[in-house]
Amino acid sequence: MEYKGRIQPNQIVELIEPAQIGGCSSFKIQDNGNLSLFKEGVVVEFKLTKDPRNGRKCAELIRVLVEETANEEVMEENPHNVRNIHPAENQSILDNVRQFDYGLHFYLVFNPMFNKDDFEKFQGDTQAHSFYNQLKDLRENNDDGYLYWGKIRSTETNGDLTRSKYEEVIKNNSKNNSDTYLFISDFSHLWVAKVEEVLFKVSEEEIKNHSLNFYANNIDRVEAWFKISDMTILSNRSAETIDLISNLYISKKNTLNSRVDQFKDVSVTPYLSGLRYPLIIQDKSKESYFGEEPEVLKENPLIDKDKSVTSMIREHVYSYVIPKEVFAKIPHSAQREILSAEIEFSTKTVTKEDQYSKDLGVARKYLIVLEKILSDLIKKTHPPKSSMFNREDDRMLSMNYIAEAVQNGDHNYLRERHRKLHLALEKISSKQKLRVFSTIRNKKAAHLATDERISHETLINVRREILGVGKLGFINLLYTSYY
Repeated sequence: MEYKGRIQPNQIVELIEPAQIGGCSSFKIQDNGNLSLFKEGVVVEFKLTKDPRNGRKCAELIRVLVEETANEEVMEENPHNVRNIHPAENQSILDNVRQFDYGLHFYLVFNPMFNKDDFEKFQGDTQAHSFYNQLKDLRENNDDGYLYWGKIRSTETNGDLTRSKYEEVIKNNSKNNSDTYLFISDFSHLWVAKVEEVLFKVSEEEIKNHSLNFYANNIDRVEAWFKISDMTILSNRSAETIDLISNLYISKKNTLNSRVDQFKDVSVTPYLSGLRYPLIIQDKSKESYFGEEPEVLKENPLIDKDKSVTSMIREHVYSYVIPKEVFAKIPHSAQREILSAEIEFSTKTVTKEDQYSKDLGVARKYLIVLEKILSDLIKKTHPPKSSMFNREDDRMLSMNYIAEAVQNGDHNYLRERHRKLHLALEKISSKQKLRVFSTIRNKKAAHLATDERISHETLINVRREILGVGKLGFINLLYTSYY
């Protein structure tokens, strides 16, 4: 019998095209929640019913009357939380994703109270802290270490996730040499993680070995798994977290979420409603949060130091060297280096060896800050292909590389695009300063040999030049020149 018109209960239907029930040839089996898929030409008997979870109409399979022929390929069974879509809808998703050259990312919120299963083993205020600590332990011993962060299905959620949306985001970012990020927040903290894959079905054994106990004990409640290889915290203060979350937004061109505003971009806030998580979003800052060295293994004062200490140092920086509005524009990894350097700078040492090690370590942190800022601002100017600054990969430009490029005149395109920034680069590069800075930046801090040491006066000069102690520092110079 061919399908025509309205579907009636207990009807026998020959599937002649993939657009008959809910937009595709799929039937809900209520007893186990799976989607059974059938190819064109199959004859099935089904009845109409309601999903007990949400009351939505669905078709419950009664029996298959005519099976596929032996030479037909058997279609893969999908996890219960994944919606299968019509080819035309899938093409629409591909077209929407591919228009975003600068990357789409994911955003999730989590309940900070869900941490009892992991608190003792991986100490942390929330499961995000425990996840971070467990990932850190893994990466210390394994360069390829990873964990799965799970998206718990809400009891109020209607509809299933569309697999191709999330897969295409990662494919498109990879094609454009960009990482994919998962932003995670409980509105008191904001984390960012590097996503390798989004999966909708992972074995219990894999989750047991590569995730928190909380997720292993709640595997049936997870509707999507994010495979994470690196992670860092961006904020541990509520007010700052809300500000940073507002940098995430849903473009009016982005039709991948459950709610679309065709007339304006929508900033993410804790008060957005009617949205199906995980959100697919963009980041206004366009910041590259991860590099060749894992961020999870680096010192991070927002985790390693008492919150009162980092808050005090931050206010000191705002008051005396870098205004708050300028500090907010600095890449987050550089912000953390500044706080870490200032905390270490104020720490007293006992022996001369400790002093030598501290002086070089702190100087290197300030120089890494300058390197990150220079690289970030130069990339934002979109260098022409003829310039050394135009790189196909997304890696940070090293200070030595920047010094060579400026010496060769590869920054001269800025004379017309950003005249003030061009002048700032000229000033920072004068008298071979970048070359000298690069030499200090590349010294090894551990087990200092005599030729690796720097004087305390050198540290004082580096700090004064970059932060601007008693003068206009390079950080303020660069940002006032660019903006």
